Amino acid sequence: MREGIVVYDENGKALWGVANVDARADVQVHYLKDAFDAMEAEDYAMSGQTFALGALPRLMWLKTHRPGIYEKMHRVSMIGDWVLASLCGTVATDPSNAGTTGIFSLKERQWAPQMATRMGIKDTIFPPVLEPGCVMGTVSPETAAQTGLSTQTKVVMGGGDVQLGAAGLGVVKEG
Repeated sequence: MREGIVVYDENGKALWGVANVDARADVQVHYLKDAFDAMEAEDYAMSGQTFALGALPRLMWLKTHRPGIYEKMHRVSMIGDWVLASLCGTVATDPSNAGTTGIFSLKERQWAPQMATRMGIKDTIFPPVLEPGCVMGTVSPETAAQTGLSTQTKVVMGGGDVQLGAAGLGVVKEG
């Protein structure tokens, strides 16, 4: 589900989410491929993601088909980030998950908002990027009441299973 996205309002409330296998943005994917011949290859070189699973076509779909939600959108994150935000109230992401949006520079390990801007997508919606292992906060009182977890429980940024597994195995250099 890593390529699935969630959008939030200015208070951090989740407004809309879409799974990684959702195909509703197929028209937008075809438009991007047809109208901007070299863009996917350029974006792939920067982000490592193709349009088919990226966030950009889905955000374009949202803007067209759910404009009320799009207008309220203050942040976007991945589904795994939504789980962490639900625990502690902090919307953030890590480089491995942000990379799956296709709107991220893997080399710089930061958002590439110009990739969104050129398609008319808001460029202020990207949350902070934290490295795996960073403490994001503690379990919120609301979540503690719902789950029985202590409000002293730390919420820690994770990362993508393949990337963290590769690092754990020492596969950290090309080749």
